[in-house]
Amino acid sequence: MKQSYKILSELLLAGIVCGMLLGILAGTALLPRLGEQMKTEQESYSRYQDAVQMKAICNRKPPELVRKGADVWNPGETVLLHQVFEAMDEEGNQLDIQVLDIQDAFGNSRMEWYDKAGHKAVFLKRGTYTLKLRAADGQKKPTVRTFMLLIDRRQGGI
Repeated sequence: MKQSYKILSELLLAGIVCGMLLGILAGTALLPRLGEQMKTEQESYSRYQDAVQMKAICNRKPPELVRKGADVWNPGETVLLHQVFEAMDEEGNQLDIQVLDIQDAFGNSRMEWYDKAGHKAVFLKRGTYTLKLRAADGQKKPTVRTFMLLIDRRQGGI
């Protein structure tokens, strides 16, 4: 039994040494080739039409969303938002404005005072209201801005 273990251990040791030598020889010849890159023609994808269009779309300026004036409204007065705010894209085309939220000075939402169909709002109480507006151009590039409106019944505002 002792003799069989001795023979098997010698065979195992010889196999390990042989495997290591073969690995070293194969590694020195094979590994440098594995790291080499294939020599292929370089393709410039930036000349493709869809890449040019995508670059033009991504480089577009977002639409401008501005307030036309600094008026003060009375409580209960109808505020036509398209007369107060305007949005224009890079080419100067008028864009539709979407009202995302209307909040009073305490952070309470007052979207119930906004008529989406008529694009107007009637503020029932005096105070300052924050309007969060959004406009997007034909390429769906958005602009979101926040404006404040003053609703005050007193002559000349606060």
